[in-house]
Amino acid sequence: MSMKRMIFLSFSLFLVYMAGMYRYPALLALGMGQALFLLFLIAQNRICGRRMQAAFERETVTAVKGGPVSCGLAVKHGGKLPPGGMGFLIGYGYGEKKRRKRLYGDGGETAFRIRPEYCGAVRLRLEAFWVYDYFYLGRVRKKVSHEMRVMVFPREQALDIRFPEDGHGRNPETDRTGAAPLSGDGGVFQVREYRKGDSARHVHWKLSARAGQLLIKEQEQEKRRQAVLCLDLEGHGEAGQQGRDRFYELLSAAVLGLLRERDEVLVNWRGESGTSSMEITQASQCRELLSRLYLMEESGGSFPVEGDTDFVLDMGLGLFQGGRELYRFSGEGLADELGKVKILAGG
Repeated sequence: MSMKRMIFLSFSLFLVYMAGMYRYPALLALGMGQALFLLFLIAQNRICGRRMQAAFERETVTAVKGGPVSCGLAVKHGGKLPPGGMGFLIGYGYGEKKRRKRLYGDGGETAFRIRPEYCGAVRLRLEAFWVYDYFYLGRVRKKVSHEMRVMVFPREQALDIRFPEDGHGRNPETDRTGAAPLSGDGGVFQVREYRKGDSARHVHWKLSARAGQLLIKEQEQEKRRQAVLCLDLEGHGEAGQQGRDRFYELLSAAVLGLLRERDEVLVNWRGESGTSSMEITQASQCRELLSRLYLMEESGGSFPVEGDTDFVLDMGLGLFQGGRELYRFSGEGLADELGKVKILAGG
């Protein structure tokens, strides 16, 4: 029994007692009226609570590590009168480790706000909610089970990876649109319509302007430049949330850095359920890659390297190419370290 309801009921009984002792009909009526009013509130609250429903507004939202994110709660009530107030019990955390927090609202728009400190998937679960009457004299508790995820990504920061073509990995004659001019050797090409995922550097701007649609030129004598990145996920499940957070941040920076120098990045990894691959041609696809790794709860393994120019990134924050260690990051102040390190890769 809540303290408010106990005080209210005690005061009603006191009025009835005083009315009986001193034979005051007005006090007796007042005491009985308060008791009946309390019973009415309890009955109305139980009826309202049975008709109430609560759930998260969305199943998945995205956030940037360290930034605030708002998770809205949708409340529906089938009665004619809205509740006096509501309380929610929410469990949240990474993986199986969860914290619980109580949130209170007036039955209208309610949002649960968190500021995630690690990259990964934060799981939220609405476990129960309470419905209060207008005077907060009592409540009705109702168990629920509704979940949502917050996919937390690192801030976009590209690792400075340079290739030996010109020290920067780009053709020095590339124009500001990213499309390389035609030369005598590799100038033979054919055009086709634009498809989702095509790089802007392959757009034939003159023909596109004439045709009124984007046209892509395909070099017939020049292979599409691709970087292969293999992930060594051995110890992924035992690395802890902080260890995985550093790995995800480094992986994002490595993929974005390789995309600056190559047309696409082929990422390979192996989990207990088998091997997986993903071709990345746009920076936005990096979040899709991270999301797939976030939801991989089992430990991974090493992926066999097939080429001398293939890159390998392991859980110890080491970046390799063809068996040669290019750099091993310390993990302390990783964001600053990513901005200072310059890596010269092989062709």
